[in-house]
Amino acid sequence: SPDEEYVATGNEDGTVQLWSLITGKCVGTYSVGDEYAYPVGFSATGEALIVNTLEGSIVMLPVPDLMLLRSIEDTDAQAIDLLDGGRMAVVGPVYDDGIALMDLRDGSVILRPEGQRSEGFGQVAVSPDQTLVASTWMVHDDKSHSDISIHSVQTGRKLWELPAGLAWSGTFRFSPDGAYIVSREGRGEKETRWSLATGQPEPQDDAGSEGMDAEWDPGAELSLDLSDEGLLTVRRIGDEEIAWKVDPGCGEFCGHAYTQDGRRLITAMADSTLLVWDLEAPAVAPPPPV
Repeated sequence: SPDEEYVATGNEDGTVQLWSLITGKCVGTYSVGDEYAYPVGFSATGEALIVNTLEGSIVMLPVPDLMLLRSIEDTDAQAIDLLDGGRMAVVGPVYDDGIALMDLRDGSVILRPEGQRSEGFGQVAVSPDQTLVASTWMVHDDKSHSDISIHSVQTGRKLWELPAGLAWSGTFRFSPDGAYIVSREGRGEKETRWSLATGQPEPQDDAGSEGMDAEWDPGAELSLDLSDEGLLTVRRIGDEEIAWKVDPGCGEFCGHAYTQDGRRLITAMADSTLLVWDLEAPAVAPPPPV
């Protein structure tokens, strides 16, 4: 949450839980039914939590009691990213209709970007300055691959089509400064960094990550890898020097998030535990769970 007091988790049984980062205890629970719940993010004030469900409904819950505030049904949204302090969202890619900019106050569609495909779905992400939206689009099979489309949030015009060739397990993200898209074709594959000034890949050396997921901390100083085996590797951006590796011994990583100031990392583990890591600890040793 914006005040760094809470972290939200979603479960495959449809349960959303709100946890205190001060006490480590669950302070609120809500069920969306018999479908997977995906907490997307908090509103700018931290007063509401936005949740997406497997069936494509968008649910808004007040913090911390998590009673139903508002629900937008039948959006078919498979992925969401927030903008304008949680008042609006880019939803989709939606079956048959592509991605859309939606007003979460009433569920109305404000804008549909141009040049989208009409079947399948993938991933969406909004740039740090909230001027660009990136999306992938594919059908659900092992042979499907997707490029990354870059659209203007304001006009919906397509700016770039990055030939990333992402497999179904591929991922992408914006760099903290919004100057690059970093993509990984699939699990275990190397990353590619795409310049959003030229639409071309940047030359990179062989140093890099091969884990399940990788991301920069908000301070843009560290690159984190979360492997399928549950190993957390931290590298320093620039020289790719490994700062530390640690195996928390809780199984594989199921998700992660940062506090607003980038000083702490929260990881969800396969054994249903949440670990909170202090990223300001000395680099000579892994930071212990708080």
